[in-house]
Amino acid sequence: EDLGYQHMLVSDDMLMKAIGNMWGLEEACVRSIEAGLDLLLVCTDAEKVRSVNAAIAKAVKDGRISESRLEHAQRTVQVALKKLPRPDEFDKNKRLSILKKTVAASDSLMLDSSAKAIDLSRGIPRQIFSRPGPIHLFIPQHDRYQLQFKEALLKELPQLETRLIEHRFPFATVSEEQCTELANSCGENCILFTFRAVINQDQLRLVKALSARASNRLLIACDIPYDLDLIPDWDDAAAICDPSNLAVRAFAKLIARQLGA
Repeated sequence: EDLGYQHMLVSDDMLMKAIGNMWGLEEACVRSIEAGLDLLLVCTDAEKVRSVNAAIAKAVKDGRISESRLEHAQRTVQVALKKLPRPDEFDKNKRLSILKKTVAASDSLMLDSSAKAIDLSRGIPRQIFSRPGPIHLFIPQHDRYQLQFKEALLKELPQLETRLIEHRFPFATVSEEQCTELANSCGENCILFTFRAVINQDQLRLVKALSARASNRLLIACDIPYDLDLIPDWDDAAAICDPSNLAVRAFAKLIARQLGA
């Protein structure tokens, strides 16, 4: 109301754990409608869609959501849909061509901007890249974020192809045995990505194990920057604050710039 916005309001995917862990899916969806959202996204799970529909119907029956509120949401969505092209007017190839050009242009701009915006908290040690020997990359295995740093770095610095060795570890739970195995595979040069080590503190066990093995090391906090505060003895560190592929590619580009490539 303060903004004077009178168009459709759409949620992000309501299955995101940050939402579900706080209220539960059904309650979060009911609250979203109460707050004024017109269209809720419940993706990839038909059973959960049915569960949400039942929760909304119950909220109407109990008087939490009025029928007029749902009717307003329906009208708003219908108005938005009328602005879309009719199926017989839709030129798929033309639309795909426009989309590809738009994405290519924006991706290039965003990649360059992201590389400029990354916070280099403590710097990048050139000796990792200038000294001989393998460079060991320790990267969390995450279902949602691919963290394809090796591929991104090779795109910028192809001369490193024979030196980069990637090791993956589970981001949430890293056992003592896994830490020992990973540390034993590590050499002098080490780059470690952490993912919310403030919460997933098993990663700190891996940090300790790698600290005893690697003399040239770089810490990358790929999501929240607070990981850097937990690991102060790694003098060279950076917080990219974003685990997306775009941010990881931007960081690789930034490393190349720092090295004068």
